[in-house]
Formats: sequence, C-alpha cells, structure tokens
Amino acid sequence: MWSFKKDDIIIQPKVHKYTLVWLPGWTRTPKVDKRVFQNAPMLQDMRIRILMAPSRKIVSNSRLSVPSWYEGVASNFSTIFPSLNEISHLVDEIIQEEYDLCQNVFLGGFSQGGATAIYTGLVVSKVPLLGIIALSAPPFPFKIKLERKKIPVFVYMGGKDEILNEELTREKFKNLLIGMTITYTNDELLGHMYSWKEFVLLKKWMKSIAPAEHI
Repeated sequence: MWSFKKDDIIIQPKVHKYTLVWLPGWTRTPKVDKRVFQNAPMLQDMRIRILMAPSRKIVSNSRLSVPSWYEGVASNFSTIFPSLNEISHLVDEIIQEEYDLCQNVFLGGFSQGGATAIYTGLVVSKVPLLGIIALSAPPFPFKIKLERKKIPVFVYMGGKDEILNEELTREKFKNLLIGMTITYTNDELLGHMYSWKEFVLLKKWMKSIAPAEHI
C-alpha cells in the first residue's frame, strides 16, 4: 500500500488572487519543481501549491520507490485506472481546500502529473476550474463529464519528446477533448522537459481566461 503524505510546497504571494495546483512528473519532487516556478514567468499574485506524489515501487518486487501518481502499463489504461482514480480523489480534496481559499483555481501538471490533472479535472472533480494544464503529458481514453467540457485546456508537447510521440499524442488529445476549447502547442525542438517558451505561452493563456478585473 502506497502512502500519500501531502508533503506539498506552497509558493505564497503577498496578494492571493489566483491558485495553481501543480502535479510534478514521475520521480520529481515539489522541491525540484519549486525551483522551476520561482524562475519561470507566471501570473502575478498567484499561489502555487506543488503536490507530492505517492511513493510507489518501480516494479512490484523492487525495494526502490519513487514519487509516482499511478502505476500500471502506460499502453494499457485498464491497468492504470485503479491507482489513477484513487489518487485523483485525494488530489480533488486538495483542489477543494484551495478553492475554499480562492475561487480562481488552475490545475495542471507535467508528464504523469499532467495526465492525472486532466483526469482529475474532467472526470473526478466538481470544483469550478479556470483551466487545466498538461505539459508533455499522455492522454488516456476516458469519458469526460458533459458539464466539465466548458473548462479550457492548455497542452504543450515537444516534437523531440523521447517518451511520447508528438503526432500520436496530438491525435489522442484531439479525440479526447472533442468539443472543448483546447490550446495545443507543438514545440518542434523540445524533448520531455520544461521550457522557458512554454511558460511564456502558459502565462499568456492564463491571462486570457482569468477574470478581467483581477489581471
């Protein structure tokens, strides 16, 4: 049984007008992503809560555990669904906590974290969200709740991603998010990593959908 310790890191602004709940990628800790967000261009007055993924064994008979949002075979969603669905309900509790503090909430993540954010925001959660962000993330086949289809989604992929094929991923997102407002960017030179360019575009996207009186 894995543990979910909520060893989160919070970047707190002097004035709190927005919140970003962020899920790091596989093996990444909040401490690592904190350095990213402290240097990347982001919305002013935004609280960033970086969540700690559960510690899971890399393989069932291994003693080595790493932060991981779900377990299973990536190409077989049925093997991933049980752990993904379980952790998504725990993530949703945190989203609700943040919404109670500030009602302008974004949800997002990188890689595994982005996939979990997409599933949590569009299937599990009922919390109103300004938008959902998926950076270098795999889209899984699931049914989106009709009332959640109005949530804008920002997807950023790398053309040189070593883990995810960009063309296949783009097509899967197109099929998954049909009828939704999606901002999709393919950075042809980017691998499976963060980039300054994507945060510049992400900030611009956030501004475009944030309540005008709070910008």
